[in-house]
Amino acid sequence: MRIDVFLAGFVLVFLLCSVGEAQSRTGSSASRNSTARSTTTSGRLSEDEENLRFTDYEERLNAILKTRRDEEKKFVNQVLQQVRAGELPEHLVETSYKWVINKRPDTNYPFVFFERVLRLHATALELEIPAFDYSIYDQRVFQSGGKGKKTDNQ
Repeated sequence: MRIDVFLAGFVLVFLLCSVGEAQSRTGSSASRNSTARSTTTSGRLSEDEENLRFTDYEERLNAILKTRRDEEKKFVNQVLQQVRAGELPEHLVETSYKWVINKRPDTNYPFVFFERVLRLHATALELEIPAFDYSIYDQRVFQSGGKGKKTDNQ
């Protein structure tokens, strides 16, 4: 029974892939319309699409890296501004966060590893990335009331 279901699923996927390939070879207008992007005459993304792409990329990176503090989010934003300006290769950012995902999958704070790995890779390529102040992690932040608040006297 399980083998029959598996084979049926496999055949369905194979047929769907075959239909997709046939449409792309024949130039089906429906296929072209669904995958078409509006581009400028030079074949690049329009400015609005470029803005949307980097905004989406920034949101994904912040989610993947579990950025919590404004300083962390600012760093990610500055890195992506450099990528957008062509000062930093996009593959460098991608390989850095993929390293964190693969090598430190159980960490609660992947941003710290990402920043270090990105800095090491950029230094090896003699590229500059924005500075990041680790002293923000030295501050003790407590939730409610006066209990446990850090003061200048402590």
